[in-house]
Amino acid sequence: MNIEAFNTDILRKLVRNLQDENKKLTLKGYAIRYNEKSKLLGYGFEEVILPGAFSESLKTRNIIALNNHDTNQLLGSTQANTLRLEDRAEGLYFELDLLESRKELYDLVKRGDIAGMSFGFTCTDELYKRSDDKDIREVKKGELFEISVVHTPAYPSTNVVATRSLEKYEEYKATINTNGFSQNEIRGLGLLGGNKMNNNEVRCYLPNEKMGSDTNITVGHLIRAFATGKGTEEEKRMLSASGASTIIPTKVSSHLIDLARSKSFLMKNCTIVDMQNHQKVTIPTVTKDPTVSFKQQGQAITPSEPSFDKIELDAKYLYGLVEIPLEIIQTGMGVEEKINQLLATAIVSEIEKAALNGAVDGFSGIYNKDILKKEIPLTYEGITSGITEIATHNGVTKNIAMNPKSYFGLQTIVTGDGQYRVPPTFYTSLKEDVTTSMEQDKIFIGDFSQIYVGLLKDITIDMSLDYGFGKGTLAIRIMWYGDIEVAQPKHLCLMTVQ
Repeated sequence: MNIEAFNTDILRKLVRNLQDENKKLTLKGYAIRYNEKSKLLGYGFEEVILPGAFSESLKTRNIIALNNHDTNQLLGSTQANTLRLEDRAEGLYFELDLLESRKELYDLVKRGDIAGMSFGFTCTDELYKRSDDKDIREVKKGELFEISVVHTPAYPSTNVVATRSLEKYEEYKATINTNGFSQNEIRGLGLLGGNKMNNNEVRCYLPNEKMGSDTNITVGHLIRAFATGKGTEEEKRMLSASGASTIIPTKVSSHLIDLARSKSFLMKNCTIVDMQNHQKVTIPTVTKDPTVSFKQQGQAITPSEPSFDKIELDAKYLYGLVEIPLEIIQTGMGVEEKINQLLATAIVSEIEKAALNGAVDGFSGIYNKDILKKEIPLTYEGITSGITEIATHNGVTKNIAMNPKSYFGLQTIVTGDGQYRVPPTFYTSLKEDVTTSMEQDKIFIGDFSQIYVGLLKDITIDMSLDYGFGKGTLAIRIMWYGDIEVAQPKHLCLMTVQ
């Protein structure tokens, strides 16, 4: 090719690129506004996102853009630079390039039919306050996973506008007054949600995040009040009589869930999903990570995209029945805490049994899913082989759970000179749980956050004096309505000690 032809070809490409740029369907606006209250959420509090709450996620995560939180409608990602995020003082600003096939969504935004934004995250650091007789949750830190274009948001002032050029966007900004938005814009905005769009939205809880709100009244207090008739006026108001039984309000029973989680090696490490009023909940998963490769100058770049899948939590019932002697309930000081501990242990036993080994009514059990399985000697090298197997599937081992017998067996391994062996560095970095929920010859490792435990509202607890009348006991029935699934089965390994 001669120089003139070469330059002509470059000019044509430049013109073509400029034309493509002019055709680009770009949405711009704020997905999150900092220091702004949400509407009253279904958990009984308003929420405020503080500046910098998602700064780490913006640096390390591939954040995706969705249409109305639907993982089947991927709009863009930071990995591909089709979604660009900028952490500004007033909030999280975004630019999202849409495909021509998404022009209908673009046009709906342009007309004002859709004008809100939402976002999905988990909270890792929070502070609760009381203001104007309302509870306020301040999100200080969290992990941001996605932003969504939505028609029914729950935070004011989050917005999305359709623009084909910067001039169009600047024209839009000029309509914003010092108090926020024009009246026409306000009509099209609605309210945007954080990780909670409305009372029925699903959300996830991290291991250190409490589900219950602060209160001095626990399940133990209400059981004592029911059995003895000597409760406070507030306790009596909370008891909902129904024939010979009384149901514990879910507001109180959620504290029992938090206690149970602290006792369970599984629940304190897994991801808890509050399913609210949803019978079924779909959780997005990544089945294939994008790859990056080096290239020589002039060599074509091979595109790489992540693959997405989903798991489905389908709520089912599990029942547990506990009988407590009335004489214990009537013993007086400290009985409330004893009851709480007893019930929490019962809940842990049932949930862990169902989660690991399966149960009736569709609970297949984690061990029966497509997780990795190995036979190993009871040595650190044996455990290493399981960690290596997980690593070959792009997983990172963070947790290890075992029976006391296996634990003490590892601790008493001796070297050739008769000295106890010092655990290797890789082992000491694992979060270790020793529990009788594990069989003696089983060791369970992996990333336990890949295990999702769904709860439909809260655990239901009801009581009856009639059931154990002849034995002098109070019968307490625990009903747990939820499901258990694994997002990445190959990131878990069950090892059998030979």
